[in-house]
Amino acid sequence: MTPKSKSILVTVASFLFTCISSLTLEIPPQIIANALSRSPNLRGPPIPYGFSMRIVQDPDKPLNVDDLYICAIEAMYHWAAEGYEEETLTHNGQSEIVRGLQVSYYDKPNRPINIHWKHIILAILVSLNSMDQRHVFAESVVELKQHERVFGLLRIGKPSSITRGIEASGGSTNTTTQISAAIAKKKGDSIEVERNDTEPTVAINSNTSTSKIITTNIPELGTANITYQHLGTSVSCTLLFSTALDGIAYAATDDSGDTWPFSTTYDWSNKMMYQTVQVLKNGGSEWNADLIKRVARLLPLRMFADDECGEVRFRVEVRLGERVERVGTGTFQRLDF
Repeated sequence: MTPKSKSILVTVASFLFTCISSLTLEIPPQIIANALSRSPNLRGPPIPYGFSMRIVQDPDKPLNVDDLYICAIEAMYHWAAEGYEEETLTHNGQSEIVRGLQVSYYDKPNRPINIHWKHIILAILVSLNSMDQRHVFAESVVELKQHERVFGLLRIGKPSSITRGIEASGGSTNTTTQISAAIAKKKGDSIEVERNDTEPTVAINSNTSTSKIITTNIPELGTANITYQHLGTSVSCTLLFSTALDGIAYAATDDSGDTWPFSTTYDWSNKMMYQTVQVLKNGGSEWNADLIKRVARLLPLRMFADDECGEVRFRVEVRLGERVERVGTGTFQRLDF
């Protein structure tokens, strides 16, 4: 398999931004489109016409790469549930605070269009891709533009810096919702993903030395088990997180709830693949975008917490009363050898 090569071509320049030395990256529409051009079975709406970004980074304020990816995965996972094509519920902004970092969005006065969740999801994906490609993980402000007119801002950084950065960019700082979370807290063989919203706690427990199980409750479906085994090859957690983030963004484009018999996504550098395959059967539980996002979020978090990021194969089963149905299988697998 030879995935098609993708490269974000950007112009890097130095200029004065709130009295600090910064890096500016112009992200044209075609590069955003390439960010979701992963496989021939890509589904979902097209990239917004005329949408582009301008990313401004402060290299003097570096961010921990693992914390940054976990924060981005959490923000994208929960915001993706709002609907790819839907407008954000508030125009004044919303924040996720995870592992001491925050991803926030804000509208601009006299904006040509309102912010939709698709703009936020694509901005997170392309921003993290560009940071990873250049190995510069730093606080950033992303201008969201429609035909070169700025209509919103995305801010990635520490909460104490959010207000200063947004005000310097001319955005609103009146956030209406703030969600704080403690992700992947180590507790022996178990991990708890705890949130202060209404989402139920996800308990992750070991099974045996050769396989482990992640148990998660899915509304209106029941309990799902993600059973996984390591394939023996270690990878960096950064590569695993990059692949997972792409998988969440890919699945977020589908609001239909339809079955996904097969899906394949890659990290930005095409070094790792996330693949899911539905078990052939008549009726019963089926692979869908929610399950693809759920596995992409929970499995890398578990491996990170256990300090064992690497290639894995997994299967997903759903318990319906006394009956257990196998939904499908999948892998996180390296492509460069």
